[in-house]
Amino acid sequence: MRKWILIFGFITGAGVFVAPVCGQNLIVNSSFEEYSVPCSQVQGKGRIYDAHGWERATRDYFDASDLISPCSAFGFKAPMNERGFQYPYFGSNYAFIGTVISWNSPSDHYFTIESIQPTIKSELKPNLCYKIVFKISLADDSNEYRPIGLDLLFTQEDFTMQMWTKPIVSPQVTYTELDTLSRQEWQTIETEFTLNDTMNYLTIGWFSFPSTFSSKRLANIGYYIDNVVLYPCSAQTYVADAGSDQLACVGDSVTFSTPYRNEEYRYLWLNTNGDTLSTST
Repeated sequence: MRKWILIFGFITGAGVFVAPVCGQNLIVNSSFEEYSVPCSQVQGKGRIYDAHGWERATRDYFDASDLISPCSAFGFKAPMNERGFQYPYFGSNYAFIGTVISWNSPSDHYFTIESIQPTIKSELKPNLCYKIVFKISLADDSNEYRPIGLDLLFTQEDFTMQMWTKPIVSPQVTYTELDTLSRQEWQTIETEFTLNDTMNYLTIGWFSFPSTFSSKRLANIGYYIDNVVLYPCSAQTYVADAGSDQLACVGDSVTFSTPYRNEEYRYLWLNTNGDTLSTST
């Protein structure tokens, strides 16, 4: 049986960059590299649903959740974008989600909640252990150095919500104190969890913040997210790494290799647009 362990190589004008990827990943287009429309049709800031396999819960709000991409409008390209400065962890694309809370009193407040929803390849079974791993970085325009939180909401039906109303939901996974996040470096969030029922959808956002606050509060929190990986805890994993990044000038050549050269592995070499250039080892 072929093991779907992929080594992705990105070939750019500056060189070739490689990164290991989990072949058992249940998330479609986990690094946002593959587009759902031609690059010329990516509109404005870059909508998260311009990335193949991704949506957002606020379907009635055109600008909700951004795709940081070379195809996006000026101001929403990496590394410099409207939210700050950050290189992609892998490839050329990543996502941005933000939450704004303005709280003066119970009668004078509003919430703005952005979210991203990946397509899950197969339904998640109850009482089985799953593991989710993703990269996250705090956006520079966040006005609180200590981020407040982030949630993972798994649902049976497609989940939608209004942009300016706090949803009445109970996320299965909650990160309440992301106080070690960096504005400069990508960091890894890694969690094992089980579900009580069969689930088909995942929404990543912040839904568990209080409905009321004890004092006035203004919070503007933004997260960059890349490389979302979800797989059963029981899935067998294999190391697949093509070595360190290398720089190739015009006329030079470099060779990448892996100690796992056999027919059980599949290799994909991609350009920064996500096009497959080769499947050779």
